[in-house]
Amino acid sequence: MILSPFERRFLETVAKRQLVTKNEMKELLKTDGSVLDTAASSLISRKLVSAVNPVGSTCYAITQQGTRLLEQLSD
Repeated sequence: MILSPFERRFLETVAKRQLVTKNEMKELLKTDGSVLDTAASSLISRKLVSAVNPVGSTCYAITQQGTRLLEQLSD
């Protein structure tokens, strides 16, 4: 599976933090909302990240499939 450099950074960031809000991701990755939304949608559709709304704001969490992919990429 091929990831863009931004998607990989997104996935690595979620993996490190376990659960991260959309606003935190914007700050951490220093990007605007449209680029973030595109990457998030792509990763969600490939089941590498899931979006949850525990307290009303969108948060991202890595899936088992996403964790396995990162492990493969780091080998």
